[in-house]
Amino acid sequence: MSTMSTMETDIGTTIGSIFRNASLLQTSQFSGCETLELAEMGPDFKLGQVVSRRINLIVISAPEIMMILKIHFNPSEADQLRRIKFPDQCTDPAVAAAKTADYMKELTNQMCGRICRIFQQGDLALGMSIPLSMHGFYELYTDYTPSDGVLKKFGQGWRIQGDFGSLVCTAQVEIMDPNAVNNLQLADEQPPEDDDGEVEFL
Repeated sequence: MSTMSTMETDIGTTIGSIFRNASLLQTSQFSGCETLELAEMGPDFKLGQVVSRRINLIVISAPEIMMILKIHFNPSEADQLRRIKFPDQCTDPAVAAAKTADYMKELTNQMCGRICRIFQQGDLALGMSIPLSMHGFYELYTDYTPSDGVLKKFGQGWRIQGDFGSLVCTAQVEIMDPNAVNNLQLADEQPPEDDDGEVEFL
């Protein structure tokens, strides 16, 4: 019994580390921000509480596992993050807001793409949805109740912070087949040989 509990804890730690590292590396690459760092949430933080005005989410899934990554953000901070690498002289608030909304959707998409590629290296092929954007208060309706039964279910939260402010990331994970994640390792994706690390955003 204790061995199974340790295994489940290790899987949760590994998946959590994969999500954290991928979110930090992809945000750094896409934003060009050099001050980014990971931080854990404060002692008063509880999964399911409202922490921002907006949420972007993507579902990543296979028959053996389902995961939901959310980026919680305030538009003003997200706008500062976008303008680090993609500055503009836009004076129309509506146009600037639309650009920032698109930017955050693409950031969410890129984070999850990186996560999928890491899982692929562990012999688990995943599909992902398109980014969904919603108001931050919808987080109140999320059920993060953990489960250690046949269905393994857990959630985690962390912060990406820098000079622009911060983003909060949360992940829900449901594992239907624990054997499917046996080959997971804490290793980043292997970039293609012709990948110069540059990403365009219009």
